[in-house]
Amino acid sequence: MRKQRRNIFYGLPVILLTACGVGRNASFSPERKFAPEKLKKDFTILRNIYEKSHPGIYWYTPKDSIDYYFDKGFAALNDSMTEPQFKNILSQAIEHLQCGHSSTKFSKKYDNYLFDTRRSQFPLQLKVTADSLIHLFDPNPADSFLYRGAVIKSINGISAKQLIDTMASIISTDGIAMNFKYQQLTNSFAYYHRSLFGVSKEYTITYLNKFGNETTSIVKPYDPSKDSGRRREIVPLVERTRREIRKEKQQQTFSFFIDSTNRLAVLNVNNFGSHLKKRLIKKAFKKIDRLKIKNIVLDMRLNGGGLINKSIYLAKFLKEAPFSFMDSVVTPKKKLTAPGYVKQRLLYNLGLWWFAKKGNDGNYHFRYYENRIYPLKDKYHFNGHIYIVTGGNTFSAASLFVASLKGQSNVTVVGEETGGGYYGNNGVFIPDIILPNTFIRVRLPLFRIVNNVLHIKDGHGVKPDIEVAPTAKTIMLNIDPKIEKVKELVKQHQ
Repeated sequence: MRKQRRNIFYGLPVILLTACGVGRNASFSPERKFAPEKLKKDFTILRNIYEKSHPGIYWYTPKDSIDYYFDKGFAALNDSMTEPQFKNILSQAIEHLQCGHSSTKFSKKYDNYLFDTRRSQFPLQLKVTADSLIHLFDPNPADSFLYRGAVIKSINGISAKQLIDTMASIISTDGIAMNFKYQQLTNSFAYYHRSLFGVSKEYTITYLNKFGNETTSIVKPYDPSKDSGRRREIVPLVERTRREIRKEKQQQTFSFFIDSTNRLAVLNVNNFGSHLKKRLIKKAFKKIDRLKIKNIVLDMRLNGGGLINKSIYLAKFLKEAPFSFMDSVVTPKKKLTAPGYVKQRLLYNLGLWWFAKKGNDGNYHFRYYENRIYPLKDKYHFNGHIYIVTGGNTFSAASLFVASLKGQSNVTVVGEETGGGYYGNNGVFIPDIILPNTFIRVRLPLFRIVNNVLHIKDGHGVKPDIEVAPTAKTIMLNIDPKIEKVKELVKQHQ
């Protein structure tokens, strides 16, 4: 019976961990405001669940500080607010947990509204660093006065540094791995700018021109609905087969090619999701083995995580010896607090019941992963030099993967600090809390992971062995400095 029950639930982690043309409500109003008492109820429900069930709520920030930030957020709910306004206050309070998997999402109805509506927004796409805004492109290049790589000093009189710090306050990250925040701002600068500053009739941009002098110009907001130049000709829809769709998703997840000039195999591992098939990984290493390639690049810059088992499988081809992936995986609760507010609560409670076993420390431990030793792949195992390229988007299971390989004698990590924590993070099972009045969704990681107890718990991500970051010059010249550095290192080894 026990064996049968184990077989039934063996696939449960995959179902749960995968979580890393709909009908619309015509009566929905994005300007709807919620009364203070409803906002306070939602806020209190969230705080209660987090305080009782979040496994890492006081991991980096002491309780008295977390209490202060929650109290501060609650005190701000003294007037009616729209959903975005309330979401910002929730995000600013949660951000102090320093947990990248604890974040807020709009309600489903508001998400549908954003999907259906092409709204005006800040017109420029920018690269964001700790203290700089660098111009990437303008959706209306014919009207643009900025060149690619231009350094922007201020927008509407607010300095670049102040803008970055303000927008970063509503983005959660692991510990102090700030590079994740900067990458999120790069990915969606217009979204975060509009969330906190609204849409202006015009934007005053102060920037450095090509001669290094400060120059000020004015631009109008970008309105996608009026951009006739970007409207595509309507063509008959070609229905694709499931196989074609599946193949496209697999290619977006994982691609592999041989750089014959540099005798280098390049594996772009863009996520560890369900579309990353083990047979594709095995096929790549089979070809590497057959061609006797001695250098490989794992480009993890777009990898935001996914299934832990997939990252472990890839590591089996690369580790020098049998390895442990996680030292501890714990949760303070055997079942969900206030499960009525948690989506798919039955499934997650079932997962906690099955996998979480009480330890001597009073916590419940995920024995399936904790201190488990994984064997190497004998066939097609790679023993040459490994270059792992990282950035702020390298997060969650991808960060776990990089942390497990960093320090190995044949591994060189090139790029920028990962967004995911080096010491550990909170995750594994991550259900959504749905607040009853606003229907805003808030993620709740259920387990706290320690990658390796020997790592320093300083809140940083995995730092590269060789730091390489884009600059205004490399952006202007459209150069990928990280890959260029890898090619240089390969030539040195040859």
